[in-house]
Amino acid sequence: MPRIPALPPLLLLAALCPGVAAAQVVMGRVVEARTRAPLAGVDVRAELARDSVVAMKTGADGVFSLLLPGAGRYQLTLRVREDVHVVSDSFDLAMDAVLQREFLVEVPQQRALFEFQVEKPVRPLRGTVGPQYPPTMRASNIEGEVLAQFVVDTTGRPEPTSFRVLRYTNLEFVGAVRDAVLLMRFQPAEVGGRKVRQLVQQPFEFRLTAAPVVPRP
Repeated sequence: MPRIPALPPLLLLAALCPGVAAAQVVMGRVVEARTRAPLAGVDVRAELARDSVVAMKTGADGVFSLLLPGAGRYQLTLRVREDVHVVSDSFDLAMDAVLQREFLVEVPQQRALFEFQVEKPVRPLRGTVGPQYPPTMRASNIEGEVLAQFVVDTTGRPEPTSFRVLRYTNLEFVGAVRDAVLLMRFQPAEVGGRKVRQLVQQPFEFRLTAAPVVPRP
């Protein structure tokens, strides 16, 4: 009897889900960028609106499948752990389409520590400034705030893929904070005289009577 060639894992997943093309589906595998090992338990989510999310966790083989409500442009957020968040490139999904993709995530070997776990927490370097007040928000007399989370690495630089918004009042403020955070420079956190990665949670307030705050010295 002739042998039937094994299906690639993603095609096998589609074969096990008959009728999956009756809706918009994103199927993929999350792997570690250096070793190509599958990453299990990764929280994969697509934010459809401010309070609407489709999410699932990857299995032991790093595979996930998300059923999305309609055709359109999407981005996925991959949360490997508290200090490792990766946002995918935008992709277009047609009606009744199935998109298959492999997602590479570089996972730092050193886990980021919270402020209470370090002896010397991160401190902003002299000259560090806060985000610019968005002109449209200022012209409309709109105030707001953003609570951001990011990791400062051992060189004192925020890791771009770690930036995450925990709370916000307006998306224009979010953009201003993201742009500013990536330009900030810090004195790295230390434990036992050794520089370590630290997870920072920082509020930024936009007030018409004062400049937005920067990370406390």
